[in-house]
Amino acid sequence: MANRPLIYLAASLMTVLASEEKTSAATTATLPTDYPLRPLEWTDFITEIVCICFLILYVLIWWQGARSNTNIATKWANANVDYLREQFSLVGSGKATLVKDGPADYLLYTSGRRNVQFGHWWLKLKPRNDPVSNVITLVFSLFGWVKPIKDRMDVTLTFDKELKNKFVFAILDKTIAKDTHEKRFDLDLKMTLVYDINDTKSASLVEFPCAFVDTLSNLNLTGEVITKLNKNKAELQKIFAKREAEDRAEEIAKKKADAKRAQDERLKKLSPSEQRKFDEKERNREKKKEMKKRTKRA
Repeated sequence: MANRPLIYLAASLMTVLASEEKTSAATTATLPTDYPLRPLEWTDFITEIVCICFLILYVLIWWQGARSNTNIATKWANANVDYLREQFSLVGSGKATLVKDGPADYLLYTSGRRNVQFGHWWLKLKPRNDPVSNVITLVFSLFGWVKPIKDRMDVTLTFDKELKNKFVFAILDKTIAKDTHEKRFDLDLKMTLVYDINDTKSASLVEFPCAFVDTLSNLNLTGEVITKLNKNKAELQKIFAKREAEDRAEEIAKKKADAKRAQDERLKKLSPSEQRKFDEKERNREKKKEMKKRTKRA
């Protein structure tokens, strides 16, 4: 009798195991044992093939565009390096004449010349290696949103600090001359020249920066011209001093407003008794200010 519960338990376990075996066998019998597979065809990989073709085409355009820019930069350097070596004692970085600063940017450094500390000759070419940028720029230029990109030379010569005539000489379009005169307060003792290297008329502009420096060093300004230049300089200094004062005043007003806002937020969190104490303190402080003002007037 004592073993009857154990017998019932064993019988129940055997019944459960038997039912699980029947269910598994029935499931196995209903599932197919063989799945017919369709053979793969090349049309199954159209998406992958198109992506790979676009990637290969993009890499080829990048390589060809970068190569074309290198050839253009090298051609320009070979055509002008002899003249630059006549003008400067150092042309290039020592190891190379042109320093590549990207697929479309090349730099030529010069130094060692009378009236010039150093010069940077930047070749900024079209991004022929970047078809996406080219297409976007082309579309935007058709609507007048941006200017078409051209192969250009950007020359910046830093003059010698001992030059006696210090003023800004610029040849600008009338549409931007006034705006440049008012906004470019950071103009320094430099000369910047930008021109299209593919324009045959601009070939002689390579010699212009050096010739201009020599002309400037030998230039003798009359007293009337110097007076006018100093007058213009003083007027510009007044304008920018006024702008700086307005900016400082605006910044101070903003700080005061932020402090007042923070103080109001802090007062909202105070209890009524604490607010009364604060108000009393503020009234006393205002009274002291008024008394000081009256004393000064007396």
